[in-house]
Amino acid sequence: MENIVFLMCGKDKEIFKTQAKYLYKSKRFQKSLQYAKTLTNENFIFILSAKYGLLELEIEIEPYDKSIYDMSITEKDEWAKMIISKLKTKVNINNNNFIFLTDDFYSEHLYKQLSHFELPLNGLNQNEHLNWFLKVLNEKGE
Repeated sequence: MENIVFLMCGKDKEIFKTQAKYLYKSKRFQKSLQYAKTLTNENFIFILSAKYGLLELEIEIEPYDKSIYDMSITEKDEWAKMIISKLKTKVNINNNNFIFLTDDFYSEHLYKQLSHFELPLNGLNQNEHLNWFLKVLNEKGE
């Protein structure tokens, strides 16, 4: 069973087209990516984007201004269906462990469709994420 890790996108972005792993500039995103790399290899790390859905780290994308927080329940459900559909083309959703390094808004429409999942940030707000990542990275000696 492989760990598949989901990161959440961020508002603070580069202003030019670049690989997804470089587009998001916040310290929270950078630390979440650093931590994800301690759990699995880059081929099994995906970014959940409000605009693009499921992003591989290497894919080049344009900057955008769209937030999951502005989506209706119906739009979030459609977004989740799109992500699960694309995910099924990349990994076996029944025989892997999915780790959401996201807040509840990003995970709530997805995790129920997966057999094995972890929500280590469940209940934490975005401001608490960075401290959580710094703590666990320090404990791992990263």
